[in-house]
Amino acid sequence: MQFLAVACLAAGALAGTIDTPSRVFERDLATVTGVIANVGTKIEALDTAAKAFSGDQAGVLGAAKELISTLEAGTKTVSGSAELTLSDAVALQGPVTALQSKAEKLESNFLAKRSAVEEAGACDAVRKALSDISTNSEALIKAVVGKVPTDAQAIAKTLAEGLTTVLAKAKGDFSADNCKAKAASSSSPATKSATASAKSSSSSAAASSASSSVSSASSSASATSSASSTTVRPSGSGGRSVPQPTGTNSTGVTAGAGAFIAPAGLFVVAVAAMIV
Repeated sequence: MQFLAVACLAAGALAGTIDTPSRVFERDLATVTGVIANVGTKIEALDTAAKAFSGDQAGVLGAAKELISTLEAGTKTVSGSAELTLSDAVALQGPVTALQSKAEKLESNFLAKRSAVEEAGACDAVRKALSDISTNSEALIKAVVGKVPTDAQAIAKTLAEGLTTVLAKAKGDFSADNCKAKAASSSSPATKSATASAKSSSSSAAASSASSSVSSASSSASATSSASSTTVRPSGSGGRSVPQPTGTNSTGVTAGAGAFIAPAGLFVVAVAAMIV
């Protein structure tokens, strides 16, 4: 009787030992699929932000940051879980395929907004975000594949290749060659102001220089005119023209003509007075 009781207890203990791993594996499969589901939710949130992008980077970069954080946390969770069974690996096919579909939509919608990203000067920020997403996604995939039995790892890698390819394409869509920020070539307000000020100063300097040149030319002309009008005739010339040296102004001739005309004018006035 006592032997039968011991045997029953041993059988119960053995049964408990056998059942325990099965319950652990089921719990770990749910953990992995839960991580994949969370990642999918964050991808959808980023996709929504990408479709709504109109120049403000805050929404897209905020959603991208949340996705990256979810990927990092998910990788740690999966890495700390127990190994999966072959049947668990098969069960992952559906969640991984759904995740790939969401990633494809994300890539397509981001590509459609590339021109807007260029106009906003956000190429560098988006490129870094997509690069971080791709890197952390690969880390999560590696962690999941590492939990699959060795015999099934090749199949798991093949299943994950679709997701890896999509994320790599999204990263390539915004490479330095494919996305060039147009706003980056524009000067900042301060630079524009400085440039305008420099141009204004240059124009003012040019105008001042031209004004100085005109003033200088006018002064030269005035000086020449003054010199011409103040030419002194030698005494005793009798109003006759004095020959000038070659290459000089004939101011003497003009002065002589003026001297000759003046007496004639006085004579006419005198005659008019006598008639009256």
